Amino acid sequence: MRSFYEFFAGGGMARAGLGAGWSCLFANDFDAKKGETYRLNYPADDVLRVDDVRKIKAKELVIYGEKDAIVPPEISRGYVKLKKAKERVEPLVLPNAGHFELIDPRTKEWKQIEAAVNKI
Repeated sequence: MRSFYEFFAGGGMARAGLGAGWSCLFANDFDAKKGETYRLNYPADDVLRVDDVRKIKAKELVIYGEKDAIVPPEISRGYVKLKKAKERVEPLVLPNAGHFELIDPRTKEWKQIEAAVNKI
């Protein structure tokens, strides 16, 4: 099934136009009254966030290999530690990966990365 994000969602007109073959993963509007209308049109979903989109913080996935000789793992660990103090961050540590295994879809690490990204 195809998926989409609906910004300035209003009553959900883009969603209505796309139809049942599409899945809305995230909807946003800054107007509370429009948010009420959206929820009336789509009561079963919990994808709408009524707020200024700039204030919405997404979960961050930090992926790194313990055997990375280009970007040492200490840098990634430090970054995660700093971010966790203020934001939603989750590390995906790949113990046997270097630098390039993370970007090569032929590696076993790629499957782990793909699974983690699909969970977000």
